[in-house]
Amino acid sequence: MIQYYYTKKEWGVVMEKEKLKILEELRRILNNKNEAIIILNNYFKGGVGKSKLSTMFAYLTDKLNLKVLMIDKDLQATLTKDLAKTFEVELPRVNFYEGLKNGNLASSIVHLTDNLDLIPGTFDL
Repeated sequence: MIQYYYTKKEWGVVMEKEKLKILEELRRILNNKNEAIIILNNYFKGGVGKSKLSTMFAYLTDKLNLKVLMIDKDLQATLTKDLAKTFEVELPRVNFYEGLKNGNLASSIVHLTDNLDLIPGTFDL
């Protein structure tokens, strides 16, 4: 397991130097698994970079040809907005809340790329 502890200011510099190392380690970990891996990016404080980190993770895993389902449970739906803009897609009116309410999360999945899907967030949570 890799652990990186950096301040927000240091992260920009470190990311440039370390991104290939991090990506290769991520690819190694994910490719050695025969089952789905759940990665939770959760923190109760706002403004700490959860959505930005999740957006970067989605983009990078797509570039690494890894199949990923992102689930946006944030009330502000920042990840949903960022991914729609990044991948230039218009989101239908399906979301995490509707999937939970209907008992069918699969109906809320939005296909972004061949490798990346999203269950959009909503303020209704």
